[in-house]
Amino acid sequence: MSNLTGLPTGSCILVTGANGFIASYVINTLLQLEYRVRGTVRTAKPWLDAFFENKFGRGVFESFVLPDFENPKMLDNCMNGIAGVVHTVVRAVENVLEAVYRYPSVKRFVMILSSAAALIPAINQKGNEAAVKAVRNSNTKPNEKVIVLLRLLANKWLRNGLEGIILVLYLIRSFRTLTGGRISKMLNCFNVLEYYVDVTDTARLYAIALLVPNVRLQRIFVFAGPLNMTDIISTLRELRPDYNFDDPKLNKGRDLTDVTLAAKAEKLLEEFFGQKG
Repeated sequence: MSNLTGLPTGSCILVTGANGFIASYVINTLLQLEYRVRGTVRTAKPWLDAFFENKFGRGVFESFVLPDFENPKMLDNCMNGIAGVVHTVVRAVENVLEAVYRYPSVKRFVMILSSAAALIPAINQKGNEAAVKAVRNSNTKPNEKVIVLLRLLANKWLRNGLEGIILVLYLIRSFRTLTGGRISKMLNCFNVLEYYVDVTDTARLYAIALLVPNVRLQRIFVFAGPLNMTDIISTLRELRPDYNFDDPKLNKGRDLTDVTLAAKAEKLLEEFFGQKG
């Protein structure tokens, strides 16, 4: 874990959505690297504070109750004393950036973006071709053109003089364990075509984006491999051999997109955390 020197050790990092699946792993990684973390939560989560205190000691993690991202004063309060921001909530990006802009102490900013913003998986096809067509199609709904909107947003803030802000757009979908709700939806629709990545790798790449000086002003594509319903059912059968799972009816194929930029993420993990693949 060399050259993670973009921010001084012990600096306080703001992580939004702290009790979320990905965010909790990001916090764990940052605390392991001896940074302090302030995590936003919608309502008080005493168990979250207790978990990190028991694991890392007192005074290194604090939760900040932020019911929503629409209140500029509360956003300002949670930015006080912050050196870097990891925004894991895929909304209110502009509000958070406006708050960051008001605090010169914030030197680096990292955000998450769903893989669906760059790639719409297609069975036995290259899904990125469908994504490009969707963006160019005038009938595509505005919220489906998120990658274009975010690119414009990034340019706006850079023009506003945020030279010190590092904008890294993450295009990921993290699977290590799946929530019951997610599994239920998958089993009901039998229509799943995704990409997967280990959530620990995702958290480490967040740390790299935040803390490596020359990883700046770029997107990191975190795709470990394609995933379909057949893969999910096979895994569930291994975990629950006593349960009778129906055979998947759809999505026996895979997305054929060659996500070439994923190799950069693998290289970063190897360079800074000594892991391959």
